[in-house]
Amino acid sequence: MITWLMLNQENFADIEQVSPIRISYSQPAAEHMNQEVIKNEHIEISSTDKQQDHILECDPKVKEIDLTQFTEHTFEDLHQKLKNSGSSYDQFSYSLLQDFNVSKKNSLLQAQNNFERLLEYSQNSDTHDLALFTLLQACANNSQLQGCEQVEKKAKYSLGDNAAIWLTLVSKYLQLRDHEEAVKVINEATKATYYSNYNFEFEDLYRESLLANGFAHDYNQAIILAKGYAMARPMPGFSKMIKFCKKHIKSIEIPCLKIGSVMMNASKGIFTSTVGAHLLQEIYKVNNNKIEIKKLDAYIKNIYPGSRPVQISNLMTYDESLTINFIENWRLYGEIIANKLLVKEAIDKSKDENYNPCI
Repeated sequence: MITWLMLNQENFADIEQVSPIRISYSQPAAEHMNQEVIKNEHIEISSTDKQQDHILECDPKVKEIDLTQFTEHTFEDLHQKLKNSGSSYDQFSYSLLQDFNVSKKNSLLQAQNNFERLLEYSQNSDTHDLALFTLLQACANNSQLQGCEQVEKKAKYSLGDNAAIWLTLVSKYLQLRDHEEAVKVINEATKATYYSNYNFEFEDLYRESLLANGFAHDYNQAIILAKGYAMARPMPGFSKMIKFCKKHIKSIEIPCLKIGSVMMNASKGIFTSTVGAHLLQEIYKVNNNKIEIKKLDAYIKNIYPGSRPVQISNLMTYDESLTINFIENWRLYGEIIANKLLVKEAIDKSKDENYNPCI
């Protein structure tokens, strides 16, 4: 569990079984409303080390999570089981993590077959967003795939308010060294109203598939394993975009500032929000705007949980309700707010003299 929480502290140097399938949680208007409700409740839980409220620690401090029994199951074992499952939910899980790139182990024909299998799920309203976004990522990383023009057109039409699709396209055009098109896409991204890379939906899907197929026995195990699968997904080249904005700051400073603000404020994920803040900082460094740089430093420190991941993850290994509530809050409000609510719940429970999950 410690590993899972610490995975949120990404390196910025380069900068569930359900039938029928229902994983399209992304409803921007509703999510925005939910986030505003939480904000209006004035939850003053600092994520920095300044907050010294006690969090209970059990002895031994970490309840052992036995993953050894699952090491015998390889990635291929799980996918074969999902592939041969009669569940459309499992079939979708299988299709999402196939290889869409060409390599020694994966021919262009196989990559194309994997692409077309997932393309079918983009026609289903319940799996549309996650499937379409994954296809767009595949196209950004493999220009040889057939059907990418239609995928890009469809993504722009149905997911155009999502800044994440535009940043995926920025990554694509920067890789192709088409800087003119990259600038056009950056300008389009500034019009977006929200940011979602569908990582939560992806992890949610795999958590439930792992549990349903016997590859994990509880939420803590499933979270760790699902997080590992999520980290194998391709990501936009944020570092390239940051370097591109710095290099061409005289001509695209305003759109780069806007997209940094969209990433920071419209994303509910810690990683993307921090990358957005980092992009803004890099631009302000060029302009020597020390006041804004200081504000952004404070923002980044506030959304990170400081030294608390270890304390809280220790407690979560004993009290699974913390884990379940965290997942539900992430679903409703996003990762940043879910983390603050998690800290608040851990503190509140620790204050109760009758609270003793350590037994």
